[in-house]
Amino acid sequence: MSYTKRQFTIRKTLVRDAYAIAAVIREAFLVDCAPVNSETGILFFVKVQNPGYFKRKVPEFISAYVAEQDGMVVGEIAMSEGISSLFVLPEYQKMGIGKRLIATAIPGWAEKSKKDIVIVNSSPNAVSFYENIGFAQIGEEQLNNDVRCIPMKADITTVIGKVNS
Repeated sequence: MSYTKRQFTIRKTLVRDAYAIAAVIREAFLVDCAPVNSETGILFFVKVQNPGYFKRKVPEFISAYVAEQDGMVVGEIAMSEGISSLFVLPEYQKMGIGKRLIATAIPGWAEKSKKDIVIVNSSPNAVSFYENIGFAQIGEEQLNNDVRCIPMKADITTVIGKVNS
């Protein structure tokens, strides 16, 4: 499944995308998430989110896609038990890429996982994005390896309806 909207293309993630995905996640995390995290959390996150990690993980994800513009990866989504990661380069945010990634990834994930609720551990700066597409906070803020996150969940039907409207 591949389509173009607003001059970007969404396609399935390939193992060869590992370096580009790691670069997108690193840049987006450092710009958007690092300011609200401790130095220990930042160092842990940057250490773990590397190309080797993604080369190993891509085949394990239930649903994983990248957003490209002119052949350059500008965003990514990976789903296992829920949304494992969703990052868009800062200069490409607020263009609908995150919503398109979710709209593409969730239906196949739901079919394969047999789940009707999707979960995510949102970074504090992304809570409003997730709330706008139907997610609600389900617990207090937590530290996951010294990285701040807020557990959220949503009904898949609601999310799909909101990201496609």
